[in-house]
Parts: sequence; structure tokens; C-alpha cells
Amino acid sequence: MKIKRENRNLLIGLSIGDGYINKKGFIDIWHSPEQKEFVDYKYSLIKEYCNIKPQTIIRGSFQSYGFRTKCTPFIKVLRRILYKKEGKTLTRKLLDRLSIREIAIWWMDDGSMSKKINKNTGNIKALVFTLSTCCSKEQNQIIIDWFLEKYNIKFGQRKMRNSYALICGTKEGKKLSKLLEPEIIPSMKYKIFID
Repeated sequence: MKIKRENRNLLIGLSIGDGYINKKGFIDIWHSPEQKEFVDYKYSLIKEYCNIKPQTIIRGSFQSYGFRTKCTPFIKVLRRILYKKEGKTLTRKLLDRLSIREIAIWWMDDGSMSKKINKNTGNIKALVFTLSTCCSKEQNQIIIDWFLEKYNIKFGQRKMRNSYALICGTKEGKKLSKLLEPEIIPSMKYKIFID
């Protein structure tokens, strides 16, 4: 099955966040049932590469809602590029394939926005934006440099358990939010700042 470049980029975007490429060359997309709208959105983008519609499954005491793509030669190649011994590995070449839509999908998967509240006034004093990349410090630096060069958005990084995450404050997070907002689905708007 031949996949157009735009759709190959979309499959990359779906794989770098919560999507998982198994060894047989399928992308598995599974979320909690509360994220049904997000799963249905992802499916609508790539349904031509899927055999079945999203469904609910129960694994032990956990319920998941999602789907699996067909196996394609491109997905098999993407697995070899993306998965290394240390886990998912993002290169500059892969990052350069992402459009705003793919970055928004990645943010909806792994991004978050939290508010620091002034204890005296109850007002928001700062926003913190985090992209949980689960990468090494060196890997994150590649992503940080890419965001700065391509979109003039400055991230730092912080340690989270055994890996690092990207982090930025109010000013940079507002720039990121403005960039991504047109591609963020309604149920995920809580992950960005909207004036």
C-alpha cells in the first residue's frame, strides 16, 4: 500500500506520542474511554489505513478505547527509525516532517498546562507547559533546538523520574498555544491557553 507523503507525516505524528508501533508493523492507538473524541479524531485522519473502527476493549480491570492500523511497509520502516534501545528516539529529520497538525496531536497526547495560583488572591500567577517526551537530556535538546529554530518557542527541560520533559512558562506557552489552537480538538482545549 503506497502512502502519500502528507499521510506518512501524519503517521509519524501519531506514533511519536501515545501511538505504539508493534513489531509486526501496526500502529496501536489506545486511550481511556474518556478520550473517545480524541480517538475518533485520530481515526478520522487515517481510517483508510485501518481494518476496523475504534472499539472498546477490556484488559484485566482496565478499559481502553482505540484502534489499530493495517500493517504497511512504511510503518515497519518507521518502527526501525523511531525505536532504539533507549526507547522512542526523535531525530531532527523526523521532527522536520511534522506540520502544526502533527505537533498538536503530539501535544494532545503528551502535553499539559498547569496553573500556579497566588495563595492570597486566588488569581493565576503563572502557567507551566510541559511536554512529557520521556527522552534523555540529549534527545530533548534536539527537540528544544528544533522548536526554537522553527517556531521561536523556547523550552527548557526538567527531570521526571528516569527521563526528562520539555517545560516552558507563561510567555512561551502562550506562543505555543496560539500556534496549536486551530488544530486542537474541543475536548483537549484544556491543554493550551486560550484568551
